[in-house]
Amino acid sequence: MAPSALRANSDSIDLRNISQAFGGVPVVDKVSLSACPGAVMALRGHNGAGKSTLMRMRAGAYPIDSGQVIVSGQAVCIIYPADSHKLGIESIYQTLALADTLDRVANLFLGCCGCLPTEANGAPGAA
Repeated sequence: MAPSALRANSDSIDLRNISQAFGGVPVVDKVSLSACPGAVMALRGHNGAGKSTLMRMRAGAYPIDSGQVIVSGQAVCIIYPADSHKLGIESIYQTLALADTLDRVANLFLGCCGCLPTEANGAPGAA
């Protein structure tokens, strides 16, 4: 199923047995996680536990060595951030400001084509 077809009826995102290693060192080892639309979730663990790596894999920023990503019951392949975007999966990274010249709100919309908040579209004080 094409990623754009899944976006409209996305019921859940399931990560199943996701693994990743850097230089042969496992950083994420057979992690499974399910999320439903509208759910607020927290992913916690010690520093270096692989939380950020797992989220970057789900977002397409890092490759997945093994495991499956299931969206609405269909296995999908997320290789690039554009793949996850087409599936309606977005990420807010813990880095406070990716672009130092933009405010916090503008940083949230960074990479979202055509939707950078401006005063013209209702964002007060946005440049």
